[in-house]
Amino acid sequence: MAISTYSELQTTIANYLARSDLNAIIPDFIKLAQNRLSRDLRIRQMLAVATAQTNAGDSTIGLPTDFLEMRDIHLDTNPVVSLSYMAPNNFYSKARTRIWKASQLHCFG
Repeated sequence: MAISTYSELQTTIANYLARSDLNAIIPDFIKLAQNRLSRDLRIRQMLAVATAQTNAGDSTIGLPTDFLEMRDIHLDTNPVVSLSYMAPNNFYSKARTRIWKASQLHCFG
């Protein structure tokens, strides 16, 4: 079954439901499905690589305007350092009790 237009999609959903009393809200069903897929679905074609420069004293960096979520974050050092997530409460409690070395850096958000 190939669906190539919005109208065909609506007709297919109406046929599947077999309930004419729901025809008026089929566009709502489609929008709800689009919202859920946009929120939950992550595929290879959605991945992008972004780089950012950091400056001494800056605590944040800008994100791309189409940013959805981060998959990986690395420091471009030699050797490359992969950062890992740490919950804010753990990050701050550990930061107060020890001095961090470059290989121990973590990212939180």
